[in-house]
Amino acid sequence: MTPNIGEVELAIRFCVGLALVGAALGLHDAGNTPQSMQPWGWIGLYPLATVMIGHCWLYALIGRSTRRV
Repeated sequence: MTPNIGEVELAIRFCVGLALVGAALGLHDAGNTPQSMQPWGWIGLYPLATVMIGHCWLYALIGRSTRRV
């Protein structure tokens, strides 16, 4: 897999992913997370996974890349 995510976008994805997973775990308010937030929070695993591998399969599908050559 060829990396197709730029450095700025990697940083943004990392922050958004951590915020969503943190909300799912209830880290923002010491365990008082509404039950409705928890399933949506786990969506944060996708941005974190794409940060680790540097490749977004959705970008590959549509032929987009934000990485500088």
